[in-house]
This record gives sequence, structure tokens and C-alpha cells, in this order.
Amino acid sequence: MHHRPRLAQRFLHGKRIVEIFDRERINIEARNPREQPASRFVCACPVIPSQTCYDHASLPKLSLVKLRLKSLFLERVFARMMRAMSKNGSTHTPRKAARTGGAKAGPTLDLERYVPAFVTFIANKLSRSATVFYQKHFGINVTEWRIMSLLAIEPGITASRICHVIGFDKGPVSRTLTMMQDRGLIAIGTDPRDGRSHSVSLTPKGRAIHDEVIVAALERERRLLSCLRKDEREILIDLLRRVHANLGAVTGQTES
Repeated sequence: MHHRPRLAQRFLHGKRIVEIFDRERINIEARNPREQPASRFVCACPVIPSQTCYDHASLPKLSLVKLRLKSLFLERVFARMMRAMSKNGSTHTPRKAARTGGAKAGPTLDLERYVPAFVTFIANKLSRSATVFYQKHFGINVTEWRIMSLLAIEPGITASRICHVIGFDKGPVSRTLTMMQDRGLIAIGTDPRDGRSHSVSLTPKGRAIHDEVIVAALERERRLLSCLRKDEREILIDLLRRVHANLGAVTGQTES
């Protein structure tokens, strides 16, 4: 190491950067250095014919060497940072959207803090995975399971009540109820309280499937919330209940 200048040795800080220095083969002699007065520093080692021993004063364009080393170092740090972000699934560092048509950059959402996005993302991913799981093991999809779970809690309710509680449109609910009735999962009859409406109830077959699915559903919930302590789960449930009750501030409807 004694044939490298002391200033370069102080800048390189160790074996790893020195290896990068050597691998890049920065040839100082090829830069046609101007003649510099001899420094007071004298290398104590014998000069090897194939190498040149430089002191501090004889280093030409050392700023270019430092700039290149700094670039290599930053490239490796950035690569490590991106690998870590990819591994952790973080979206904390937003990417700038490409400008098209000369449009000025406007405000963007912080997806790490925008609550509707969190709720939507969680609901979409849970629904998709639940449909795959329930269809494979029990022969029903997540929409059918949601209706069955509500009918187990409120037997004999109307289709409009199902739409209101779960938040589905009448069209999809009506089609799903028809398919469930054809498969013998539910029974649809005239509502004794209102002859113009129809009440929906689980059949014995539907109730038996419900009792199988609920075990898997509760286990999925347990695994989902396993990252929280018991008191944190209670806080989360209370906050979600309050947000759900306040949906009328956005939808204009009273939630119950």
C-alpha cells in the first residue's frame, strides 16, 4: 500500500474501496501530469520498475479519482437500499409520475397514510384470497359467504337489508340469492311482516356449510391480526366501528 499516495489512502478508508480502485484500473500515469516540485514526503520503499511511487504533490487530477470513487460508493449504497425496500415491500419513497403533454405536476396521494386506500387495498386482497380459498374448500365464493354469515346472524331478513348491511348493490345481490336458492343453500319466502317483501333464510344445507366456513374464517382473521397485541386489536376494532358509523359524512346515508 505504500506505493499509493497518503491522501488517496486516507480517502479510500479500507480494503473494499481499495479493491474497487484497483478493479477500475485508474491509471494516474496516463493523465500526463504536469511536472510538480518534489514533496518533502519521500517513500521509504524501493521503487519497483513496473510501478511509480507518488507523493502528495505528484498526484494529478485527484478530484476526478475521488469523484469516481464517490460515484461507485453511492451506486452500491443505492442498490442496497432498493433491495431492502423491495424485500420489505415498502412504498414509502414515492416515484415521480412522468410528465406528459406538458402538464404541471400536481398533488399526489400518500398511500402510506391515505386511509381509504388502505381500507380498499386490504378489502380487495382479502376478498380475492378468500374467494380462492372458500371456492376450493367449500364450493362458495366470498360474496355468498358474506350473505350466509349475515343470514346466520339475522335469519329471515330481506334482500334490501342484506344490501344495506354488506354494502352491495341490489342487482348483484339478487343474482347471487337466485343462484344460492338453486343450489339449496337458502330459502326465499314471503316476509310475514310485509307481504310485498321476501325474507331470506339459510336451509339446513346452507347452515351446515356456514358452520364449516366460519372455522376457516375465524382462523384467517386470527392470522391477519397476529401482528397486534390483544389491547391493540380492541383499539383497532373500536376505531373501525367509529369510522364505519361515520360513513354517512361521505355517503349521505346513516350506517347501522
